[in-house]
Amino acid sequence: MSWRQDATEFPNLPGVRYPQVVQQRPTATWSRLSQQGHHTKEPPDVLGQYTILVPKSDADGIDLGLHAAC
Repeated sequence: MSWRQDATEFPNLPGVRYPQVVQQRPTATWSRLSQQGHHTKEPPDVLGQYTILVPKSDADGIDLGLHAAC
């Protein structure tokens, strides 16, 4: 599920700020190393972003595990 607050159902708790931004690492193709130990192509080709997934929360903000969906 998406990491955004509305998707996780994380409650609005006094004094708790839910993150508005997360660092999403890119997926990239890395070149082979030359005989001298250098990358043969810089920068790498970016193919997309890794998907950030987090569990749903209960009314207290506690993560729900897979058993909660059963």
